[in-house]
Amino acid sequence: LDPLAGEVDLKTRTLAWHYRGPLPAGTGRLEAGGRFPGRWLEGRAEIAGRTLRLVGEGTALTEVAGGFFAHLNPSGGRVILSGFTLGPLRLSGAFGGTWREGEGALSWQAGSASGRFGLTWNDRLRLRAEGDLAGDLVVDTKGLDGRLAFPGGELRFGPGFVAHGRVLGRRLVLDLVRKRLAFGGLVVRFPWAFEGHESFGGLVVAGEGPNLRLDFAGFDAQLWPGSRMAELRYRAGRGSIRYRDGRLSGRIEAATGPLVWTLEGLEKALVFSAHHPGLAALPYPAGELSVRLGIDGTWRLAYAAGPYRVGGKGRGLAGGLELRTSYGGGSLRVGVRGLSGRVALADLPFFGWALDLDLKEQDLAFTL
Repeated sequence: LDPLAGEVDLKTRTLAWHYRGPLPAGTGRLEAGGRFPGRWLEGRAEIAGRTLRLVGEGTALTEVAGGFFAHLNPSGGRVILSGFTLGPLRLSGAFGGTWREGEGALSWQAGSASGRFGLTWNDRLRLRAEGDLAGDLVVDTKGLDGRLAFPGGELRFGPGFVAHGRVLGRRLVLDLVRKRLAFGGLVVRFPWAFEGHESFGGLVVAGEGPNLRLDFAGFDAQLWPGSRMAELRYRAGRGSIRYRDGRLSGRIEAATGPLVWTLEGLEKALVFSAHHPGLAALPYPAGELSVRLGIDGTWRLAYAAGPYRVGGKGRGLAGGLELRTSYGGGSLRVGVRGLSGRVALADLPFFGWALDLDLKEQDLAFTL
């Protein structure tokens, strides 16, 4: 049963066990063991980039990580989250009760998107969502019932354990019993078998068995989600970027027109660096661009070309940009609903115009 192993001592009437390996369906990794009776669990689990410390003794199980605490026992338990991060998701709140009934509330944030869940359970689980994810969902032994709406689409649940709707203009059907997801022309059979293809603007996604292939703007990517592996190449460049077990490595070097650039995998981040020469026809000097994209969803941008400066940082779809030039500047906020902020420029080259640009998410006002 590797990676699970155990040993029974008939003299002392104890059971010892240990597990060191990946969790099912590529969800993470568990390194733990224990002895019963006594401390029957001690170790750690790595799930979605987070490490949980696991301790089980007597009738209680305690799990501890940054911003996460849970105390579980045979009659029930309580979970408290305080700024707990799971990938790009940040959670706060508490829920608890017996195994038969209880209640709680959770707030969540992912980039500029946010919301709140209220949940109760007795003979069924009821969830009410507010914010960027809104609606009601009821779960019991017969299936799911309800509706959830979010930017870009909505899902309706039922009858049975089926969800269907439209996301990004494509039809989506999720069948939890058959473990099958259909999204446009792409089909996923869990755990991680793909077939069909779908296009999203210039991005083409195709599946074949355990392999998912992506083609976009000269880049080819192959993903093996079940093995937590991926490889990225640029058709007109040299080298590749590789991802394995949460770590990035490798390097791509290329030139696109006058732009010379590199893309490098540095453990937990991708770093894009580029250089362009000055433009002889315009009063514009040579420039350098650097973009850092973290596996945790964080990003940082810096561009400099003589007196022109752009800097920014954020997480996911949320962040801020600062623009500074010899003609003026401003700042912008990036969010799931669009851009907001103001940029004011004066004495622009050639025409001597002044530009005042005011953005409020999906509204734009400018003055020349």
